[in-house]
Amino acid sequence: MENKILLIMDNAYELQKELEHDAATDPFVQKEPEVGDFVLVQLVLQGEDVEELVHFVAKVHFPGGDGRLQLDFLRIKSPLLKDTFHFPAIGDVDSVDRSRVLGVLTVSTGTTQRQANLIKVLPPLRDFNMH
Repeated sequence: MENKILLIMDNAYELQKELEHDAATDPFVQKEPEVGDFVLVQLVLQGEDVEELVHFVAKVHFPGGDGRLQLDFLRIKSPLLKDTFHFPAIGDVDSVDRSRVLGVLTVSTGTTQRQANLIKVLPPLRDFNMH
């Protein structure tokens, strides 16, 4: 009986550690996108012989009709800062089907005036093909 209790406790501990890891690495907030939210968008780039899934960070501008969202796309700040984004000088706004939005992101902005224009995604988006 004592061995069974220890096994159950070990399994519970493993499950707890796995859930903590998932919460630390899952970039999405569990909610529907609203105006002002930052989201991760998955699009398909089609070449001559190949299709490639690419991901972009965008801010929800306003809900469009027919299951679409009006999004303002951000750019990666630099190749060294792949989790830090900024709005381009000329806005990149487009209507995207809601099914292309993978989820709402947790973001933070800098504290100084210069850093306030930078949007950092938490946790990092290392598992995605970011553009």
